[in-house]
Amino acid sequence: MDVDHSGYFEPVEAGKLEPRDRTRDATLPPAPPPGARDPAGERKWMDLLDHDRDGRVTSEEYRRYMMPWTLLNGVPAYWHKHD
Repeated sequence: MDVDHSGYFEPVEAGKLEPRDRTRDATLPPAPPPGARDPAGERKWMDLLDHDRDGRVTSEEYRRYMMPWTLLNGVPAYWHKHD
């Protein structure tokens, strides 16, 4: 998900975590056009992931957020490491 390979997850990358459909967060406004930034999605995910509020998410911050979900649900069978 670190598209620019900076070693951090920045807001523009975090916004892509919020696809809009009936099963997702109905409190967010409609999705922006394809290819456009998603300020509402960026804010939502940065609020959840960026614990030290430095405007970027480290791998440690991301793991800390995802670990309870992973322990509860397991690793999906289709998951594989991307190079």
